[in-house]
Parts: sequence; structure tokens; C-alpha cells
Amino acid sequence: MKKRVLILTILASILASLPAISVNPSFEIDNPNSSFHMLSGEDFWDTPASDEGRYNLYLETMGRDDPLYVWFGHTSLVVEDTVTEREVMYDFGIVSFDDGFYTSFALGRLWYLTWATDAKMRLNLAVQEERDVSRVQLNLPQEVIVEVLRHLNMVTDKEHNTYLYHYYDENCSTRIRDIIDTATKGEFKKWAQQILSEYTLRELVAKSSAGNPAMMWTLDFLQSGSIDKEITLWEAMFLPRILEEAVLDFSYTGSDGKPTKLGPEKEILAVEPEGLRPDMNQDRGKANTILFVSSFFLSLLIILLKRSRLHALFPEARTAASVLFGLISSAWTLLLSLFSVLIIFLMSATTHDVAYFNENVLIASPLLIFMFFTSLPFLAGRKGNMERLEFLNTVAVWICIVHIVLKAVFPEYLYQNNINIFAVILPLYLANSTFARPLLKLRTRNIRDRTW
Repeated sequence: MKKRVLILTILASILASLPAISVNPSFEIDNPNSSFHMLSGEDFWDTPASDEGRYNLYLETMGRDDPLYVWFGHTSLVVEDTVTEREVMYDFGIVSFDDGFYTSFALGRLWYLTWATDAKMRLNLAVQEERDVSRVQLNLPQEVIVEVLRHLNMVTDKEHNTYLYHYYDENCSTRIRDIIDTATKGEFKKWAQQILSEYTLRELVAKSSAGNPAMMWTLDFLQSGSIDKEITLWEAMFLPRILEEAVLDFSYTGSDGKPTKLGPEKEILAVEPEGLRPDMNQDRGKANTILFVSSFFLSLLIILLKRSRLHALFPEARTAASVLFGLISSAWTLLLSLFSVLIIFLMSATTHDVAYFNENVLIASPLLIFMFFTSLPFLAGRKGNMERLEFLNTVAVWICIVHIVLKAVFPEYLYQNNINIFAVILPLYLANSTFARPLLKLRTRNIRDRTW
């Protein structure tokens, strides 16, 4: 009877995770100050020509800083008034950590601000933070720069300075990308969309996060296959450094009808000390290797502890092995249980669209919650139900195997790049499953005590 209840519970937990993989919440959030709305109908060239070169317009790019939210750099537009010698920075990346920031972020409703601040003050601050800072002067007609300035002043006023942030579609870099596109009469977007990116969004994120393998893996786990699709340079410009590179490469049709280089050259304003932080071109493969090797050796340790529980000469050694086994097993199952609950929450109750249709909910399913509670008796040094723990892990192994087979058969549907997720979690399942019994020198028919 107990076994039937267990099986039914397991099936219920699996079925509970299946709907989440196809959940697509239809939340509609009013975002009147989006880049699309603010630039709709704008024509920066619809003004009288001017020979007065009072204003200069710059794209200013900052390198990585230490907090996670600035691992990917930052960018802004700077307007220089050559008459007053004042420089104003227009920054689309301002966020307040007050007023329910964390609740809003958890629900996917993160509101960013656009500010106008003193550019020289901001440069001094970046120098103090020991960040890279570079500047590219945008080679645009004066009348276009004046219109861009008008637009920037509008989007920084109190009525228009708030917008709904999105990791890849609406951030400090894409907002400026869209302004530049309008300033070049749509030529910037048309040009960029003809250039295929060498990397997917996931791979681009990893280039700035692989220096911390655990964080890179977490970001990979929480995001679905939506970031594994083929993209163009236009989408890749969500990263400030790629936007800067694109501006330096791009030419548009000038007033004289001839190709005009948008960003003739880059000026270096500050340089980060060498070796201070991981660079922004990190090796994802190296990070994944570190994670897999760590998981592999942890799995071997689990198997050795299980053997010690059975074959150690002294009772004290067997008890110590049981406690250590319980500590490790309860720790990794608790962590992955939290990940499982989090991913279901993101897919079903938030506007984090990059988490929708996430295959990883099948790899780290609610089965982990039952594994965690089954591991706790070992932590107290008591005899736990190892057969039940093995059964749960064996079911998880088979789910992963079926998942891998289906990915091979239906790659057009199950295209999420989550090999590294399998590589970290599957060895742990295997070490705790019936597949590992031969390594314990224990045969199923010799198990008389089901709580061994």
C-alpha cells in the first residue's frame, strides 16, 4: 500500500511539472514609455539644416563592475555643449532598490529610470571604480543632434522617464540602439539585421558570467530555449560593448547621399587595471567543465559514503559515513528543490518571458522535494529508507534519459541548450540510483532490511 502511495505521489509530482513547461502567462503590462512608443513617428531629419556646430553627441561605454547587474557593462549618450563647455549624460540604466524593488523584480515587472546627470562627474565616479570607459563621437548632422537632444530631454522628464526593463529587448543599450537607428533613418537596423551573430543570447551572456561558473549555470538553468535561437547583430546589441563595436563598423547615407562613417574612432577615457576583474570574453566551455568535474567527484564521494555505510569495520565509521552522506544528499536535493520551485514560479506567475517553456523543469522536477525529505534521516545518523531514495533517483534518471532521447528525435521543438544542466544533475541522480548498486558490491536480492 505504501509503495502504491509513493508511486502515485511521484506521478503527481511529475505531472505537476509538465503543465509548467508549456505555461505562457498572458500578462499585459502598460508600458507607454517603451522605446517603440517614444520613437514612433519621430523624424530627427525633419528640421532645417544648421551649420552651427554647438553640440557634439557621444556614445559612452563603461566596462564591467563588481555587482552582478553591471557584469555586462553599461552605456549612455553624452551631449557636449561647446558654448557652455557642459557635458550631460543621458542614462537609461537607473534603478532604485527601494519601493518594492525585489518584489517587482521577482514578478518580472522591473521599472527603470532615465536620468540626465553631469557627464564629468559620472566619468570621475567610473575612474574611482576602476572601470574601463570609452567614447565614440557620433558623426551626425547638427540638426539631427539637436533633434536627438530634444528627444533625450523629453524621455528624461518626469512624465516619460520610467520604462519597463527587459534583459534583451529593452535595456540601457537597446534604448540607445533604437535612438541611433532613428537618427540614421532606419539604416542602422536594416544593416544590423543582415548580419548573423556568431553567438546566441545564452552564449553572449556566458561570455560575461563564465568567470563565476555557479552563477553562469544558475542563469542558464533559469532561462529557457528562447535565448538559444539564431539572432542577428541587432539583437546582440543588448550588450553595450557590441553596440559600440557596431557603431564603429556602421556607415549611413549622409546628407550628400554618400556613405558616412557613424563612429570614426574610439577614444579611451579610463582603463581598468589588468587582472582586477574577469574579462568580458570568458570561456563557457571551461566553466562547464569545472561544473561537470565537480559534480562527478561529488557523485563519487556519495558512492564511497554509501559503501562505507555498508562495509566499514567499525560502527562509528558507518555512522559517520551515514551522517556525511545525509548532509551531502540533503544539501544538493534541497538546493535543486528550491530551483525546481523557482522555475515553476517563474513560468506560471511572472512576466519573465525568458523562463517560459523551460525544459529544465523536467530535469529538476518536484521529485527532488521527496528526495530531500527522504535524505533527512541519514543526516541524523539513523537508518533511512535507502531503497526509497534510490527509487526516486532512478525515476529521475529515466526522466532525463527519455528527455535526452526526445531532444534527439525532435530537435526542432526541444532545442534548449541545456547539456550543462544534464551534466551537473544527472551524475548526482545516478550516484543515488539503483544503477550504482554494482559499485556498492550489493545485489538487490540480498537486501533484507529495506532501511539499509
